[in-house]
Amino acid sequence: MPAACAPEKHEMILSKKLKSNAAHHFEVNSQNFQEARRLQWTMHANLKGWFEQFKSTLIDLGFAREKTADDVEAEGAVVFFPNQKRRMLNLDETDGTLDNTSGKWGGWKPMVFCAPDAGGGGTQANKSSHSPTVICGSNTKVEALPVHFQLKTSAKTQDRERFNVEFLAHAHNMPVQFGHDEVKTFPCSCGLNENDGMNAEEVENHFHKRILPLCPDIEDVPRKRAIAKADSGPKRMCLPVLATLQLKGLCVVPGLPNSTSKTQETNQNYGPLKTHCSAE
Repeated sequence: MPAACAPEKHEMILSKKLKSNAAHHFEVNSQNFQEARRLQWTMHANLKGWFEQFKSTLIDLGFAREKTADDVEAEGAVVFFPNQKRRMLNLDETDGTLDNTSGKWGGWKPMVFCAPDAGGGGTQANKSSHSPTVICGSNTKVEALPVHFQLKTSAKTQDRERFNVEFLAHAHNMPVQFGHDEVKTFPCSCGLNENDGMNAEEVENHFHKRILPLCPDIEDVPRKRAIAKADSGPKRMCLPVLATLQLKGLCVVPGLPNSTSKTQETNQNYGPLKTHCSAE
């Protein structure tokens, strides 16, 4: 094999040799249809359409105005009004598994050659079987949202629910400002349900009890509204909930479908977060 071959050439030659000489001994991992769908959706027309719509939303709701020739020092396509960036939130949920057995989430799946008649090795893991949902986020001024943990419970009624208070010793308060006149301290929050996930009821509670208090002067008028940018899953797109929040002044803006790893800023932060937690 020539030494001057690029790494891609080496892989191609190796793959061809394996296919021609030992194809009956190996299997290739199946296609990742979810990732293929994301690649097909994340095209220039869809990205441009979403950002143009988001720009119109910011202007129509009174968060910003069109950029003019006099705004030479302004960055971006619009000019934000004072303190409006504090009222623009970005939140997302992630799997907070502790036992390291949930596999790989997102990204591009590697091509793996394997012998079907050979057993695979085991994976060392802490079998805690506990996999909560964690909701984090921030506003455009890089103030972190108070963290929310959605935990699992097998109780059928609220009076039978139990919670380990030692968990609270590690849940730190968040000093943030958002829509307040000065920095306030907000605690972490917790929720309990059977599936330790954010169903429509939990999503509504989260917006009403934990997001709205961040902007105490919120109203459905310009300069007092707030925007919550989230992925466009069915739990976040419940029309009665969205209408109620809109009347209060909180506008939930869906992200571009099938592209949260590219356009959802919070999603890009979860990788370093989980790496740090695993190292601890």
